[in-house]
Amino acid sequence: MKRPTASASPVASGETESDLFARDRCHYLIALFIRYLGFGMMSLASTYIIYDLSGSVGVTGLLVVCAALPAVLLSATATSLANRWGGPKLYVVAQASVLGEAGA
Repeated sequence: MKRPTASASPVASGETESDLFARDRCHYLIALFIRYLGFGMMSLASTYIIYDLSGSVGVTGLLVVCAALPAVLLSATATSLANRWGGPKLYVVAQASVLGEAGA
């Protein structure tokens, strides 16, 4: 009796390429939702902690604006780098920076 072997081909498993794409896209969207949900919870909690420690709405607002400032100021630079490099190399660098930020 032959043992079934795992194959990387979607045809061997009975799934078409579009089925695999739909499944992977669904997993990707779920992962993005969880990521942004966690980011929102962290942002809300840190804002609350800043307000609780400082007691000042002005200081809290200033720190929230300063936290968002790099994304606003560096977006043009990031766009030019994305147009120059593109592809998987940029994706790896971006994910490494996100992991480095999460570990800090």
